[in-house]
Amino acid sequence: MKKGVSIGNLSESEYMEELISRSPGWDAITAKMSLAVDLNGKGPTKVNGTLRMKRDEVIQLSIAPFLGIEVARAEISPDGVLVMDRMNKRYVQVPFDELKNLAKADLDFHTLQALFMNEIFLPGKKVLTVRDISSFAVRPENENALIEVKNGKHFAYRFRTNTNDGLLKESHIGLSGTRYGINWRYD
Repeated sequence: MKKGVSIGNLSESEYMEELISRSPGWDAITAKMSLAVDLNGKGPTKVNGTLRMKRDEVIQLSIAPFLGIEVARAEISPDGVLVMDRMNKRYVQVPFDELKNLAKADLDFHTLQALFMNEIFLPGKKVLTVRDISSFAVRPENENALIEVKNGKHFAYRFRTNTNDGLLKESHIGLSGTRYGINWRYD
């Protein structure tokens, strides 16, 4: 990290240490969610759903756009992903090793868990520690700090935090060199 740059009143490393120490300690989460999905460039379609999680065990997403009737469910475990289409009575189950080969990326349960639990992550790492600070580049951006993973293979990983309270505001995973990516905003 560059010397002399400060985030709020802290140096870059002090800021990252503080950020890592403030990671949420949740063991289980249940939440309602709203997704805006843009399919085939027809504009965003809003769907409602439910998120249930148990740390290090399972992430369950249930999509129920009409009158609370579940039309799809995804269950993500450390072993892989199970997606169920309730309308057409179909399912697909894929282990993470196969997903990693298809996506050519460090895609694993712990990365997805960190996204849903509002945590900064390093691809391929189960838990961040202060020893991982050198893997990130940090720079101030108005009242925020922009944190980037230095050596993403095929993907760019960026996190935006509020420098006043250290809370994660946004995570971005993008395909390097393209405009394609996923933005997660935490309100």
